[in-house]
Amino acid sequence: MKKILALFSLLASLLLLSSCYASKEEVDESIRTTKALFEKMPFQPIKITSDGSYHYEGGGATVDLYFSEEDIQKYPILKYHPQRKGSKIEFYEIFYGERTAYQLLECLVDQEVTSLIFKTQEEMEDDMIAEYQQKSGFDRAIFQTISISPSKKVDDSDSLNKYLMLYSIFLVESRNNPENHDKLKEIVQKMDKAGLLKWSFEFHSDQVLDEKAISEDEVKSRSYNSRSGGTEYYAPETINKYMDLGAFPKDASVKLYFKKYENFSGQIILNNEKD
Repeated sequence: MKKILALFSLLASLLLLSSCYASKEEVDESIRTTKALFEKMPFQPIKITSDGSYHYEGGGATVDLYFSEEDIQKYPILKYHPQRKGSKIEFYEIFYGERTAYQLLECLVDQEVTSLIFKTQEEMEDDMIAEYQQKSGFDRAIFQTISISPSKKVDDSDSLNKYLMLYSIFLVESRNNPENHDKLKEIVQKMDKAGLLKWSFEFHSDQVLDEKAISEDEVKSRSYNSRSGGTEYYAPETINKYMDLGAFPKDASVKLYFKKYENFSGQIILNNEKD
């Protein structure tokens, strides 16, 4: 009986061990697509390796990139990478297989520097609100709270290359002149002009939307925000009643939030939940 239990234990261990490794096909595809994404960049790894091991349940597979000493000294993004050990940069991926430009970008950038870029973008919010108020004509008396947030728009080798080059300039400037906020903003603005940022605009109103002035199709496009109790409108027809949607970037996300009334037994009750 003990021998049988020991055998089952060994089989279970082998099964668990094998489940913690990606297949050879997945590893090969990951390395191939990683190499392809580097083709248009000024620096390429001299070697890419992986043993296919996972570091935690559900992902965390290790991929090692090796760069020449010349490239490491020449390119700040490599020289100051927090995961660099000698000529090797080690990163983790949540799965194996075909790699996207965005995934590779997340592996190459320092998240602390990325956080600093986001902080710089937040400092630009007031200027952007004033700019888009003038362009789109929205009424600040209606929309008391406005939030603007960016995300990286990197989906191919070209955009990856452009982002990393501007990121490198930002990295060096933030290390050498951390107090020069105007220069840091200028670099972020270059990222935006290069089409590397996607913006999300949220307009929150304490008023209740008059649904009588909205078509049935527009009403169907609404959704309710469970946290705020507000009504979120996606329909372009609704947005254009309050601002010129065409004034915003084509790929921007623009959402309107209004307060919501609930009608029970003929009584109208204002939902006053706050975030």
